[in-house]
Amino acid sequence: MAKTETSLEGLEDLQKKMRALGALGTAKATRRAMRTAFNIARDEAVRRAQELDDPETPMHKIWENIVIRSSSKRSEMRAGGLKLRLGVAGGAASYANTKENVRKRRVGKVFETGGGTWYWRMLEFGTENMPAQPFLLPSVTSKEGAIVESFATNLNKVLDRAIKRQANAADVSNALK
Repeated sequence: MAKTETSLEGLEDLQKKMRALGALGTAKATRRAMRTAFNIARDEAVRRAQELDDPETPMHKIWENIVIRSSSKRSEMRAGGLKLRLGVAGGAASYANTKENVRKRRVGKVFETGGGTWYWRMLEFGTENMPAQPFLLPSVTSKEGAIVESFATNLNKVLDRAIKRQANAADVSNALK
């Protein structure tokens, strides 16, 4: 699957605020700002998927299942990395290598996880009989500038609030001593 990476430069003010806040507060603030900014891409993906939707078919709607998910890999979180994924809920997952699945001879086989929109991959990537009609990747690349701008703005606001909250907590703890 294609990945889009963007680097931010010239944000010295934000870097100072992040150092002042500390690692835990910075991670929460960054995650919140990323999710808010990435909603722009999700909304664009929904719009593009609605254009592909055929109202004559009784199938589930792809656009209803477009979601943003955070990475749950502990190694990435420990390294300070935050990752969001734009995708379609449901689809295929494979059976794990457990005793029960080995006994039932289904290890490695694929099952539907819900949502009923397993066919989104066929539209996004195409098949040998059908050209690709991508709607996820173009939604991110077409709105990249707006996403970065929104991220920087939201991160600044969230960091200001977190620093203010931290300063108020320090004032209260000093007053109690």
